[in-house]
Amino acid sequence: MTRPGWIAVLACVWIAPLGAQLASGELRLVVTDATGLPVSASGTLASDASQTHRSFDTGAGGTFTFDRLPDGRYRLTVASAGLRTHDQLLEIRSALPREVRVRLNVAPLTASVTVTQAATLVDAHSAGVIYTAGSQQVRDQQSAVPGRSCSTW
Repeated sequence: MTRPGWIAVLACVWIAPLGAQLASGELRLVVTDATGLPVSASGTLASDASQTHRSFDTGAGGTFTFDRLPDGRYRLTVASAGLRTHDQLLEIRSALPREVRVRLNVAPLTASVTVTQAATLVDAHSAGVIYTAGSQQVRDQQSAVPGRSCSTW
């Protein structure tokens, strides 16, 4: 074999493994709410093994496509305001597109109370008692004198 022939053979031997390392896949994400309607959401797709970390924002149609993903295991995190965050492990092992449907449910309501040290509502300088009577209490009050009522004032 001639020298150019050997160079061509060696080039093919070196290039073939590089083509095998470029295996990649595609992930098509569809995000809906509990009723099945599309939801605008954001999140991340991350893989420690391939050092891949991609952020995304779906449009109003609730879809996003990740392309050229190295084969491996990924953690998908999807969040949207007012909805529960979705966290999922998935695997990409093929060049064929994989569709993942994520349904986000309504997040539970949470409330918090913050107590701070502030001025007291009690007047420490006055030891007296103050009574107040509203108009409903005045109307409902029974008169001590027969024939008279508080509403005739």
